[in-house]
Amino acid sequence: MDIALVTHTGDPTHGADPGPGAGDVASPVEAAGGGADGAGATGGGADRAGATDGGEDRAEADRMAVAGRDDRSLVSALVSRDVRVHRPAWDDPDVEWATFDLVVLRATGDDPGRRDELVAWAERVGATTRLRNPADVIRWNSHRSYLLELEERGAPVVPTAWLGRGDAIDLAELLAARGWHDAVIRPAVPGLGHEPMRVRVDAGGGPAATVLAAATAGAIDLAADLPAGQHHLDALLAVDDVLVQPFLASGAEEGELSVVLFGGQVSHAVRRRPTDRDRRVAEPIDTEVAALAHWVVEATGVADLLLARVDLLTDSSGTWQLVALNATAPALFLAADPLAAERAADALVAEVGG
Repeated sequence: MDIALVTHTGDPTHGADPGPGAGDVASPVEAAGGGADGAGATGGGADRAGATDGGEDRAEADRMAVAGRDDRSLVSALVSRDVRVHRPAWDDPDVEWATFDLVVLRATGDDPGRRDELVAWAERVGATTRLRNPADVIRWNSHRSYLLELEERGAPVVPTAWLGRGDAIDLAELLAARGWHDAVIRPAVPGLGHEPMRVRVDAGGGPAATVLAAATAGAIDLAADLPAGQHHLDALLAVDDVLVQPFLASGAEEGELSVVLFGGQVSHAVRRRPTDRDRRVAEPIDTEVAALAHWVVEATGVADLLLARVDLLTDSSGTWQLVALNATAPALFLAADPLAAERAADALVAEVGG
């Protein structure tokens, strides 16, 4: 059985030794007759990608560390099941994708301008072999308009003002109309150069670059003033659709709760606290959270959603709100649960029919 855990040519794990216990791991050269090593960060659609004043480097190191831990443990678990694991890059033109029994996208890169290229790749690969998650999921999930669809189906999505590319929006008027004094501006397609920004009506006017760097580090603990927020909103709307949402204090105080699912079944949950971005704390999953995460995945209508992560926050009343459903190349935080990699490997092998 040959399974490809797909990264991108800018990821240092492309062509690298996945780590102790990897055993029978095919290199991209062996798997595809070519390939190149590179330097850079793994993707996964995180909206903490990219920044200025050193924030980009911090975010890259963070994502690389998470992806490295995820895939090292997953590779080891797969090899123990007699799987040949490959690490090709999705943007390597020399890969023969039909030679794999299963292709699993694990990292995409941070360039939002390559989204169409990624989707086109997924469509080609899905036509020749089993790709998870499928191309239609990658297309749907790589633009945050999926949240609007889930909201229409009943998901408790964080209240959102949906703005279209090219719209001329007065941020002060928008926030006043919504009754929001503290908000977050998010691009619909996250990535390098498309960072979120927190803006507060009564902010003292800190430098926008400093605010962006803080957001990139995973802790949106600084807020821009309205002029800086307006400038950032205008820049994003010139190239992308945009979401504006109220800032939820629980995100800064408690952190997001990420629930990871394999094959639609809840595996584990991790608390990601912004004050300690390198630490993911495993948390028990209560029935309410498990049911909500399962419902969100079911609401996609996709029967073959192999890997998914549901990110949640609570609002001021303590009600769970959906922040994101990550189903393109989700970070799985396998290191937080000693059995998570085993469950993930079982799901991948079962997908092939082994």
